[in-house]
Amino acid sequence: MQQHKHPRIAFLGTVEFSNYCLFESIKHNGNIVGVITLDPMYSSRHSDYSDLSQTAIKHSIPYYKIKNISNPESLSILTDLQPDYLFVFGWSQLLSEEVLSAPNIGCIGTHPALLPRNRGRHPLIWSLINNEDQGGLTFLYLDSGVDSGDILWQKSFKITQIDDAGTLYAKIKSLASEAIPELLRDMTRGPLKGTKQNDQVSNYLRKRSEKDGEIDWSQPANQIQNLVRALTHPYVGAHSYYHGDKITIWKTRILDIVDDHDSRIHPGTIFEYGSRFPCVATKSQPIQILNYYIPNNNILENGSYLGQHI
Repeated sequence: MQQHKHPRIAFLGTVEFSNYCLFESIKHNGNIVGVITLDPMYSSRHSDYSDLSQTAIKHSIPYYKIKNISNPESLSILTDLQPDYLFVFGWSQLLSEEVLSAPNIGCIGTHPALLPRNRGRHPLIWSLINNEDQGGLTFLYLDSGVDSGDILWQKSFKITQIDDAGTLYAKIKSLASEAIPELLRDMTRGPLKGTKQNDQVSNYLRKRSEKDGEIDWSQPANQIQNLVRALTHPYVGAHSYYHGDKITIWKTRILDIVDDHDSRIHPGTIFEYGSRFPCVATKSQPIQILNYYIPNNNILENGSYLGQHI
């Protein structure tokens, strides 16, 4: 196979991380021959959706807005680009065998975890919910399995108690800035060689539903705090219900007042604690709600109750 000094790269993505990686790829002289992105009318499931066409236009790169990458029309666009590599950065749709085999060399994806651990869905969110102390970013060849292809690049980062979804998102973007120029440089020397994953130590994370984001105030405060941290911007936010309205909770703080807290207060009860921020009783320490959204500018009243939607 003839090797290009700068291999032809088709780029597939649809979220903020995708746009960041596209910019980094252009910045470091990647030969991006076309950008394929999700049409905005099909983007509602992506809270961090980003229109990659604006970056493509700015850098005079052809772009294509599609509904599904495995449709015949989309596959035709991809094959016409004659890519050596397909970069798949921030794309949740499954790739058909036809898509996987379209590039001359292979499809390269990313996964925000230290593979083979934490394969599957929403690894950044799960890492916070599960109170893990280490995360990472992996670049890998994509195959027909779930995050099971050969690893091309990988690096870890620490997860601290003050991290949330937003700070972890920033950390993976920072690591992408390290990985992309290295991979682009190595591509000019021949097809990238990966390292096989050890399937024996792998685990899989399940897809989360909207119900998973609902706060159970009868849980300990640290579990509630972890859920809020995990779902804050750029994601959809944890939620509860107040007088039938859905309330989105973006930021909380655990109050260290176990001894002073009246254990007879039912979890989910709102009470005052010398601050303009409402406090809510939990199974353990109370939680202070620092940032939230509720329809109609309702006020969380002392003595009221946050709980399941009935």
